[in-house]
Amino acid sequence: MELYSKAKLLALPSLGGESFGVVFIEAFASATPVVASRVGGIPEVVDSGINGLLVDPGNPVQLAVAIGEVLSDDNLWRTLSRNARKKAVEKYSIEVVGKLYERAYQEALELEAATERAALHNIYGGTL
Repeated sequence: MELYSKAKLLALPSLGGESFGVVFIEAFASATPVVASRVGGIPEVVDSGINGLLVDPGNPVQLAVAIGEVLSDDNLWRTLSRNARKKAVEKYSIEVVGKLYERAYQEALELEAATERAALHNIYGGTL
């Protein structure tokens, strides 16, 4: 995480096959904007023009222009950086993700209990 906070941006020019991309969340947590390819699950995490910039895969000119834009425009960098950190905190923080897991487990337990009650009702005909 220390390296992200020292970096001006994270560039990840993937050609394909990227899924969720935890590396983006790590960068965002350090307020490091991203320049990445528009492939796989990357657009699900990186909002182009908001917390990073997306480019077409395999297009080194677009990649260089996007990196140059972020590095040369302090206002753009600050905006992307602020929004990256905001997304990390609001959507991917341990508190937020922890609550999502807690809710999922609670729903699973409730479903299991309801299924068990229904099975017992079927076995004993409601005479418990």
